[in-house]
Amino acid sequence: MTRRNLTRPTPADSDGRGGPRYLHVSREARRRYDIEPEHFGLRGRMLLGDVATAHRLAARINEVRGTEHYPELAVAGSELFAAALLHELMHALIETVAQGSEGGVMGPSLQRVGVALGDEALAGTLRAFADRFPSPPVAAGERSVEAYLRDATEGTPNREVVLEEALLVWLANANPALERVRELFDDAPLRSASAYDRALRVVEDGLREHGPGAGGETVIDLLRAPQRRSPTSLEGQLAAAIELWGPLLGERYAGLLARLLRSVDVLREERLRGPAGPGGSVMLDRSALSGAGEIEAFSPDSDWMPRVVMIAKSTYVWLAQLERRFGREVRRLDHIPDAALDELAERGFNALWLIGLWERSEASRRIKQRRGQAEAMASAYALYDYTVAADLGGEGALRELEARAARRGIRLAGDMVPNHVGIDGRWVAEHPDWFVQLDHPPYPGYRFDGPDLSSHPAMAVMIEDHYWNDSDAAVVFKRVDRHSGRERYIYHGNDGTAMPWNDTAQLDYLNPEVREAVIQTILHVARTVPIIRFDAAMTLAKRHVQRLWFPPPGHGGAIPSRSTYGGMSAEEFERRMPVEFWREVVDRVAAEAPGTLLLAEAFWMMEGYFVRTLGMHRVYNSAFMNMLKREENADYRQLMKNVLEFDPRILGRFVNFMNNPDEETAIAQFGDGDKYFGVAVLMATLPGLPMFGHGQVEGFREKYGMEYRAPTFDEQPDPRMVERHRRQIAPLLHRRAQFAAAESFRLFDAWSDDGSADEDVFAYSNRASGSASLVLYNNRFRRAVGTIHRSAAFAEPWNGGGIRQEPLHEAIGLGGGPRRFAILRERLAGLDYLRRSDELVQDGFRFALDGYQAQVFGEIVEVVDDDGSYAGLHDHLAGRGVADLEEARLDWCMRVPRERFLALLAAAREDDGVEAAALAFVEAAAEAEALPAVAPSAPDPEGDRPPEAGVDADAEGAASAAAAQAGEA
Repeated sequence: MTRRNLTRPTPADSDGRGGPRYLHVSREARRRYDIEPEHFGLRGRMLLGDVATAHRLAARINEVRGTEHYPELAVAGSELFAAALLHELMHALIETVAQGSEGGVMGPSLQRVGVALGDEALAGTLRAFADRFPSPPVAAGERSVEAYLRDATEGTPNREVVLEEALLVWLANANPALERVRELFDDAPLRSASAYDRALRVVEDGLREHGPGAGGETVIDLLRAPQRRSPTSLEGQLAAAIELWGPLLGERYAGLLARLLRSVDVLREERLRGPAGPGGSVMLDRSALSGAGEIEAFSPDSDWMPRVVMIAKSTYVWLAQLERRFGREVRRLDHIPDAALDELAERGFNALWLIGLWERSEASRRIKQRRGQAEAMASAYALYDYTVAADLGGEGALRELEARAARRGIRLAGDMVPNHVGIDGRWVAEHPDWFVQLDHPPYPGYRFDGPDLSSHPAMAVMIEDHYWNDSDAAVVFKRVDRHSGRERYIYHGNDGTAMPWNDTAQLDYLNPEVREAVIQTILHVARTVPIIRFDAAMTLAKRHVQRLWFPPPGHGGAIPSRSTYGGMSAEEFERRMPVEFWREVVDRVAAEAPGTLLLAEAFWMMEGYFVRTLGMHRVYNSAFMNMLKREENADYRQLMKNVLEFDPRILGRFVNFMNNPDEETAIAQFGDGDKYFGVAVLMATLPGLPMFGHGQVEGFREKYGMEYRAPTFDEQPDPRMVERHRRQIAPLLHRRAQFAAAESFRLFDAWSDDGSADEDVFAYSNRASGSASLVLYNNRFRRAVGTIHRSAAFAEPWNGGGIRQEPLHEAIGLGGGPRRFAILRERLAGLDYLRRSDELVQDGFRFALDGYQAQVFGEIVEVVDDDGSYAGLHDHLAGRGVADLEEARLDWCMRVPRERFLALLAAAREDDGVEAAALAFVEAAAEAEALPAVAPSAPDPEGDRPPEAGVDADAEGAASAAAAQAGEA
């Protein structure tokens, strides 16, 4: 492998005193990623002098890991730099504590480990760590580990140096936010082969005696505090370090803290670079949900909005599939067969998102075809104008489809792409001043000698030459006025997470004329379809318009050249864009196109802000897909808890999905078995808006590009997938009203028998119109057994605020009390379960779930047992479910007459008198058994016997008389 320079190492290797950032790297990782020895300081830490160095290391790691094919393995340079900065800060904190502690910190820790574990175990731990994370002389073979441990570094005994490094590596391995970079400092071999883990627990216990915190915190409390406050967010951990450690570190570390602030900025700018893209797993903590003190301004829902279940269809691909399926021409929207719409309605869908509805850019098509995609259309998100595409039948065909869909309860949805248009769009031709631009190329190496991609008589359009051979991706394209010859270099659309979108032109949102033109376009779309999905909506929040295009000094870096050509002060930006664009959109639509459902594709930890403050009706919740796919169950449950404690109504505004048009198919991410259907059950029963992907129900595996006119493969629906959807998922979707709201939603911890919380089990209840539901799902391939009893904490901002919890029996509407039983109907298996109400009140709900098993109890009622039949049946069933509980109860009640009859019949087959008595008995029993089953009734609040409880008295008397007569005979 060819070596490449990562950084210029600095001779100093000092903690927190102005040197470079550090990161421990194991021998194996050094070899795998070919990191040169000179990049390691005296203490064996790798030097990361700046973010650029970290990016180069990240690029090398990603190359070796093959992230082109395995993008989920990719790391970002900002993650590496943040990990190194956290490591350095921890050293600085320990040094600060040591200065105020007689004898320091690590010296006494060494002694404590020696006493607790013995000198031999201590020496073995130090040797093992120094060998796995060697200093440069040890790594080069110039000194043995033993010789290194006998020596000192900058006056500090190396035994103390190694113990301190081991402590911080141990803490880093326990940090969920460092998961993607853990390979560099993985300590698993040490934990399995030495007393390392036990030794560091002794050190941890010893550090509880050092307490520098103003609130009485010990040093180990402070070291762990950022991770506890923000488990999965490096940005959140660095912010916590600023708050908690800054006052302790003081002026001596002012430079370090300044770099810390800059690192937080870098993480914010690059939070979503790398494998996850905009849909990456990001923890929504309280700071992300509350923002900077934003106001609460939810938009009210129309009555139909909470019940929306959406299916996405790539319009041209769907038409091609329908044409193959039905064997006739289906080229236009009005050609879509009624049978296809009937099928959508039967499957529980009442909203149809038509992706690619509008007239597209001709230049986009030419770019794709010249780059080898001979059959490609233009991208669905590089638009010429917001008119229904002529080859789809135009406005008339859409109106005809809308009317037929409405008769089946289906509303139509369409996209609006607010941040950019196609490079040859109508506005580029007619309003070139509306775009972010320069009058010269931002970089001297740019060349625009390729073909003119515009057919418009007013302008010529060329993209930068290096696009054609994939050797570079320029941030601007060239527009030439055919009459005056004026050249403009207009920026491509760009969200700062990947390459610029080379077939788009970025609108300038500092221009009030642009903002008004976009709002008018949105109103036009709202009058065309009742549901609008806004593409990449987060890029037009003020903070991101500023960050991406007009960064203040010291805050650039998201889009190349904008710090130079777009930078402006925060005051000037505020003057030119005084209000949030989206808030203005929401208010104008509410006034001028009421009844429109506004759905925002928004990431970057802005989900809560978009619905709570900006007023969007719904917002993408990509964490649902990403975290459940990766089985980051504890993280997703924590995200739900964070939302519940802040404002549960946000849960009801989430759009949950298992794939979206930018992601791999649901079947590629979740498979086609129990895990897929378990997560689909969650999507169908959690608050919010369930959104299904194109081909998801059918089990299609092809991901359709935005430029596809037809599918590449002639896939046939998987009958097993379709049937299981029909049987298990569609009935839940038809009952969305029972699950959609968040005000009565309660999340429960599942407690295993050993007293630990089982983070893999999702358990929650909801109530709507007096009907309660209880859902359980085990998102792991192993059996889970335990109990749910008390809900997680939740806020009630609509009821005066405050945080509280609720026991399960209250959440599902059970009162408890003697002779009371709960009947629970489990919908997926079609079984009824019987539980004593008092047991549920006192002990909670006992569950047993196989791997990826889900249960949905959709009908929960409480009955009073006046005749002992429920008690007898309960003991007889011993927790088993039955297909019909009332039938089973009646069968249980009739068991004694049946048994007596059979016994008599067997004993006296030839005795006419006995036979006559038996026949009379059978007639009485038959009369009793023919009585209609008594429907469960709600318990009377006074505890009185409910009417019609028990078996009819006349039937009981007849049966008794027959039995007596038979007995006498």
